[in-house]
Amino acid sequence: IYLDIIKNQAESAEIYQKLGYICQKSNRLSQAIEHYERADLLSPDNTWTLKRLAQCYKRKRNYEKALFFFKKVEQTSPDNLKNTLQIGECLIKLEKYEEALPYLHKVEYLEKTPDNARRAIGWCYFIQGKYEEALKYYNLLLQEESPAKQDWMNAGHTYIGMKQYPQAIEHYTKAKELCQSHTEFLEIVNEDKQQLLTLISEEDLSILLDLVV
Repeated sequence: IYLDIIKNQAESAEIYQKLGYICQKSNRLSQAIEHYERADLLSPDNTWTLKRLAQCYKRKRNYEKALFFFKKVEQTSPDNLKNTLQIGECLIKLEKYEEALPYLHKVEYLEKTPDNARRAIGWCYFIQGKYEEALKYYNLLLQEESPAKQDWMNAGHTYIGMKQYPQAIEHYTKAKELCQSHTEFLEIVNEDKQQLLTLISEEDLSILLDLVV
């Protein structure tokens, strides 16, 4: 219906926004981006459009473009903490950890439920080899009523970095308890395997994982 409307009347940013939203919800991200960019051309720098463009590019793993649009949103909505967190997450994907941290710390300080920011801060410090700082944030997450398996896992990674292997096994065991199967547990470990192999040999990692009960 919206395509028919565009054929029979002057172009409208609002109609292109709606077309983009329909395509985004239908997981047709390239078409969504095309419609949103047309909307942005007709009505430049509309915050709603910019947010959706950023979301689509992030889902397509084009983090440079996503960051560009999240930062445009920041210009008009500097106090939007969700957007601030998105900027930090894009910078992590681009391996710009020092640049990400101020955004993440801002969210952690101001957000009422800062778990996602703490999770991202912990990962930044872990990647940088600042294990004591990383562990501080993972411990905050693990003090929550129902810690996530990824938090136990990341704390285990951090203990490997600190060469405290019994603690790593203990935290991996907690992560495994929250998995539906041993296969799921190993799949989660493998997601971070490249980073772990900078800290421990593949043989030693295999032995350590065998000790997880």
